[in-house]
Amino acid sequence: MDTRCSHAPKRDPSRYCGHRVDAVGVNLFDGRSAGRGWRDEPAVSQHVGRSRFVGEKMARHEITTQIDIAATPEKVWSILLDFPAYSKWNPFIRSISGTARPGARLQVRIQPEGRRAITFRPKVLEVADGHTLRWLGHLGVPGLFDGEHAFELATLTDGGTRLTQSEFFTGLLARLIFPSMEAATTAGFQAMNQALKQRAETL
Repeated sequence: MDTRCSHAPKRDPSRYCGHRVDAVGVNLFDGRSAGRGWRDEPAVSQHVGRSRFVGEKMARHEITTQIDIAATPEKVWSILLDFPAYSKWNPFIRSISGTARPGARLQVRIQPEGRRAITFRPKVLEVADGHTLRWLGHLGVPGLFDGEHAFELATLTDGGTRLTQSEFFTGLLARLIFPSMEAATTAGFQAMNQALKQRAETL
């Protein structure tokens, strides 16, 4: 396992990550806030990046994880887009409903291990067949806490797949919210990556 930090995300700064969170509290996963949950408008190698500053005031935070899968990108992609089957294998994203097409709204239910479930409705930004799925959400109005969640597949030289699952966070509240969700979100990504690897390699 190779773990390292990446402090300079390559993604365009105008693209943001995937969850909209409740404005009442920042402790998003442990259920102690008075919030209502998230709403719409975020070999094995794991890479977890923290933050960088955009301009003088706005911090940009990222979580990026990767895993190599001994299955073709076509097979991994078919599992990622088989939303009705998520409840059978996915320990983090328990369900997704909706259509994976740009501009569409999805209903996504996540549940990090030992935490309460949260449902939110991000907007699909990009669907590149066999390669990329991205969705976007905001807290309140854009600029408070904006996020982009992405799944990206790359073909390995042996015909296998490298899955990158990432989340990028920006906004005026990002520095307050990110620390309370970083550990649980990272663990959820890693658990999902491993479960997807197992499913793709055994089906």
